[in-house]
Amino acid sequence: MVKPKLNNFVATSHFTSDSKKPLDLLHLAKYCRNVQYHPARFPGVLIKVNEPHVTARVFASGKVVLLGAKSEAEALRGMKVICK
Repeated sequence: MVKPKLNNFVATSHFTSDSKKPLDLLHLAKYCRNVQYHPARFPGVLIKVNEPHVTARVFASGKVVLLGAKSEAEALRGMKVICK
């Protein structure tokens, strides 16, 4: 019998603020570590986290998509690191 193995969790979240303004992605790219921002190629910021080994896509709307987690607990830890 074949047992499935889950190995790539995707988590989503949303940053909110009182001002309802879009996030300043250029500011994130300038002042945060391990961030890539190429607005001509992709409309969001890519943030790579080393521990846990995950990647987050952050959009100006505030939506965050976390990729590459190996478990639900790792996805939660990754979101906590991104939100700091």
